[in-house]
Amino acid sequence: MPPIKERNYRGMTALPLLLLTLLSCSASVQDASQTEEQQLETLRAHIKKTMEETKVPGLGVGIMKDGNVILAEGFGTRDANTGAPLDSQSIFLIGSSTKPFTTTALAMLVDERLVEWDAPVRTYVPTFAVHNDDYVSAHITVKDLVTHRTGVPESAVSWMGSTLTRKEMVASIQNADLNVGFREKFQYNNVMFMAGGYVAGQVANSTYEEVIHDRILEPLGMTRTEFTDLSEEDPPFQDNIAFPHAIEAGSVKRIEFEFEGTAIRPAGTLASNIDDMLKWVRFNLDQGKHAGNELLSEAGFKELVTPHMHISRPRRVDAFQNYGLGWFLETYHGHKVVFHTGGATGTNTQVLFLPDDNIGMVLFTNASSRLPSILAYYIVDLVTGNTRNAS
Repeated sequence: MPPIKERNYRGMTALPLLLLTLLSCSASVQDASQTEEQQLETLRAHIKKTMEETKVPGLGVGIMKDGNVILAEGFGTRDANTGAPLDSQSIFLIGSSTKPFTTTALAMLVDERLVEWDAPVRTYVPTFAVHNDDYVSAHITVKDLVTHRTGVPESAVSWMGSTLTRKEMVASIQNADLNVGFREKFQYNNVMFMAGGYVAGQVANSTYEEVIHDRILEPLGMTRTEFTDLSEEDPPFQDNIAFPHAIEAGSVKRIEFEFEGTAIRPAGTLASNIDDMLKWVRFNLDQGKHAGNELLSEAGFKELVTPHMHISRPRRVDAFQNYGLGWFLETYHGHKVVFHTGGATGTNTQVLFLPDDNIGMVLFTNASSRLPSILAYYIVDLVTGNTRNAS
C-alpha cells in the first residue's frame, strides 16, 4: 500500500495445456506434444531468465484453475545476503492486497445483520467526523469508506509509522479536509479504508484483527498468515521470510522492513505466502464457500465484486475499470477480472482472479518491480486466447 505508490497490476493463471508458451519472449508456439511437466519447465525457464534481466532477487508464483493448484513455487532467493532459496512457504508482506480481507469480513458482518453497507458511519462510531463538513460527516457510509469516494485525499491524514491507536487515528480524521466533492471522484485513501476495518471491530464487539482471524484466516486454514510488517525485533516466521530489496543501477541490495504502524492494518500489513494465498483465491473463486461450507452468502460475495465507483484514469484502451468493495474490477478482452495489488517495503504483490473462467493467481516479489504485472498479463493473454502480444 502507499506510500510506495499503489500500482494497479493485473495477474492471471495458466491452464496445463496452455503453459507450454507461457511468457516466451516471442510468444512462439511450443511443441504441443510436450508433457505438462515440460510445459511447466518452459514457464520456469522463462521466469528465471526474466528475473535475471530485471535483477529481481525473488519471485513467488501461485496459479489455480478449476479448484486445482497448477503451480505453487518460489524462484530465486529470499535474501540476497545469504542466497537462501525462496519457496511457496516464504513469507511476503502483501500490502494493500489486505483490503479485500477487510471488505469480506464486513460482508460477513452484513450477513449477520451487525452492520449495513449504506448506513452512516456514525451509526457505529458516533463521534466520526470530517473537518468543517457537517453534511459529509453525517452522511459518509461504511460503503463510502471502502470505495475511496469520501472526497478526502490520501495526504489528509498521516499514517506511515504512526504510533496512534486505531481509535485515535479514526478520531484524527476530524482534522481532514475534502479536496473534491463527496462521492465525486475515486481517491485512494488508506486511512478512510482503515476506518472501515475499525467499524468491523466495533460492531463485532471485538477487534479488527480478531474478526479477520476468526472469520477468514482460521476457517480457510491460513495458518501462515498474520498481521505484521515484519519490522519487529522478534518478527514471526523468522524461518522463512522473503526480505525486501532495492534495485539501484543494476545492483540488488537487501533493505530493512519499515514500521508502518498497527492502526493502519485494515488497509494493509498482512503477511502471507503463496500456499496460504491460494486458499484465499480458491475461497473467492468459490464465491464465499470453503470445503462446501458457506462462509459468506452468494449475495454478499456479489456485492464485493459489483462496481460501486468508476475509476477515471485510463489504463488500457481495451478495458474499463471500476472499484467494487475492496477489489478493482475490469473487463479485459471480454473477461471479467477482479484484482488487488499491494506495495510495501521492497515488495510488490498481485492477487487476481477471473470468476467466470475459474482461474486465479498470486504473484509476490521481494523488490519493488513491475515484474508481477508483466508476467501476469502475459498469462492472462495466453489463458484467454488473446494474441495481441504475439510477434
